Amino acid sequence: MTTATAPAVEKRKKPWTKARVIDLIIDIFCFVIVGAASLTCILPFIHILAKSLSDNAYVVANRVILLPMSDAGINLDAYNKVFHDPTIMQSLWVTVLVTVVFTAIGMFLTVCASYALTRPEFHGRKVFTFMIMFTMYFTAGTIPDYLLMNQLHMLDTIWCLILPLCFAPYNLLIMKNNFQGSIRPPGRCFPLHHSGKDRCAAVQTHHGNHRPVLCSWPLECLLRCAVLH
Repeated sequence: MTTATAPAVEKRKKPWTKARVIDLIIDIFCFVIVGAASLTCILPFIHILAKSLSDNAYVVANRVILLPMSDAGINLDAYNKVFHDPTIMQSLWVTVLVTVVFTAIGMFLTVCASYALTRPEFHGRKVFTFMIMFTMYFTAGTIPDYLLMNQLHMLDTIWCLILPLCFAPYNLLIMKNNFQGSIRPPGRCFPLHHSGKDRCAAVQTHHGNHRPVLCSWPLECLLRCAVLH
């Protein structure tokens, strides 16, 4: 950097005015608050991890804080007991199964219901929307749910963990709003003849121009619902 350009660089620097100093103090204060809140969420997990890798003697003596303490460096006895326990492994398998089935059924129900409620030709959609949204604010409670599962003979089955919560009115509300603003209706698809074969295409208007594009609304629906879940 030459001597001629050095004064120009110094002139481009913002002066430390009172407003700039106040903004800097506020930023530092916000960073400190957010950092402290983040530590209150992270430190308990680190503490539990350190205890799981420490010897029982150090854990009982309350000497483990954030770093594991063991005579052998790291103690993996707790993890060996967990992964060799068949009941815990079965619980993990049930958790994975419930999550996968719950997500698949929830995606299907949410996409079908939210798309149908956005169609203007569907008569009574406001009534059905009100009935669904009403359950988001007012629920029957634990005892009626238990009686319902008992009458449906789903007690002590995996379906009592999946079916009652697979449909969420809040997810339907978000998906319904997305459909109303961005999803192209499949009713605009029409057959195009190309190489002697009929192919379904949709006409999409973009800045006054019409061009054929593939009907991708089902895939778009599933992707949006997967993000919600």
